[in-house]
Order: sequence, then C-alpha cells, then structure tokens
Amino acid sequence: MESIDKERETWRQKARETVKSFVAPRAAEIDAKGEFPLDIVDAFAQRGFLSLFIPKEYGGPDADITSYCLVVEEIATHCCASALLVVVQNVGLMPIVLGGVRN
Repeated sequence: MESIDKERETWRQKARETVKSFVAPRAAEIDAKGEFPLDIVDAFAQRGFLSLFIPKEYGGPDADITSYCLVVEEIATHCCASALLVVVQNVGLMPIVLGGVRN
C-alpha cells in the first residue's frame, strides 16, 4: 500500500481534529433533530473543507481528490450528515473550477 504524503496527511489530521472538536460531540443531536448545523458549516469553511478544489491563486487550498476523500472519510466516521456538507459543496464546485477557472 502506498504511503500518504505529508500534505494529504495534514488534511486528514485537520479533519480528525475538527471532528473531535465540533462534529462528534453533536452528531447524535444533529441526527435526532434533523437540523442543519450552521456552526459546523462555519468550522468546515474556516478550515478550507468547503473550498478544497479552488486553486491557490483564487484563495483556495487547491487540494487533490485524495485529500478530499480523506477529509470526507474522517468526518463520516462520526456523522455522515456532516460529511455530506463537504461532499455536496465540493462536488458542486468541481465543474465550476474545471470549466471556468482552469481554462
């Protein structure tokens, strides 16, 4: 198995710490209430999880697809609904970046 490079491991650690601090303590509550967790959205945005594919020259982190998968995987270990916040934002953003920014 190929080892994960330093940048990817940094993304994984950042997601792991965010989950521990923000997601895990509220996961059951989010599921029970069916609420939209704006505080978690803010935490994800501040850490770059909602703009992973935006190139650096436009203020984004320009992460690769593997880093994205690692972030989603770490979040989903505690709350799939919270992981979907990252998935939906980045899946919607990807065609904009590929079609508009990169050309």
